[in-house]
Amino acid sequence: MFSSDRNIETLHGLLADVKRYVELRVKYVQLDFVSKMTVLAAAFILGAILFMLLMIVILFLSYACARAMAPALGGMPAACAVVALFYAVVALLVYACRKKLIINPVANFLGQLFLTHRKKEK
Repeated sequence: MFSSDRNIETLHGLLADVKRYVELRVKYVQLDFVSKMTVLAAAFILGAILFMLLMIVILFLSYACARAMAPALGGMPAACAVVALFYAVVALLVYACRKKLIINPVANFLGQLFLTHRKKEK
């Protein structure tokens, strides 16, 4: 009789430990997900801000280049057309190299963020 009571207590303790372990694992997964989504959101926001600032810089540099080329090309319309042609060529080059320049780096970043395990801290 004493033996079976002890076995039941041991089983209750074991079940309580398993339940606590599962709760802790769920909490860990939630915290890990929030951590990774925070890194992803921060990278996206930083990229968006830098992209907007870069676009403003490019806009002003384009205007300055067009103003500088206008006398040599016979006016602002021709200078603006040269600047537009330059950007069309750049756009075609970016499109041709999109996998190397855009897709692979984004895939690598997301893969490292979501698929690699962090080293356990001691």
